[in-house]
Parts: sequence; structure tokens; C-alpha cells
Amino acid sequence: MCNLGESILKEGFEQGLKQGIEQGEIKSAIEHTKNLMESANIDINKAMNMLKLPENIKEVVIKELKKG
Repeated sequence: MCNLGESILKEGFEQGLKQGIEQGEIKSAIEHTKNLMESANIDINKAMNMLKLPENIKEVVIKELKKG
């Protein structure tokens, strides 16, 4: 019984860690894109391409930068 509980706890911890890392990567991508756009005076697509952001992150970056 203890092994099942420990297994569930470990799986939950690993999933939370993965989500935290992904959120950190997205936050970093947003900040780097914004900084590159401002310092090099380029558009969002060119900045993201220069940073070689994955397609799934690009969508989130665009959405977040349009907010603010």
C-alpha cells in the first residue's frame, strides 16, 4: 500500500516539476523576445525566429506580448 502512495506522490511531483519548467521556459521566451524586439527594433516574428523558439511556444509568446 505504501508503494502505491509513494508512486502517486512521485508522479505528481514530477508532473508539477515539468509544468514549472515549461512555465519558466515560456516566461523566459517572452522576456527575451520583448528585449530583442526593443533593442534591435524588429518585429515579433523575426525576434522569435532569431531565438529559434519552438512553434508551440511562439503562439503563447504572441498572445502574451499582445496583452501588454
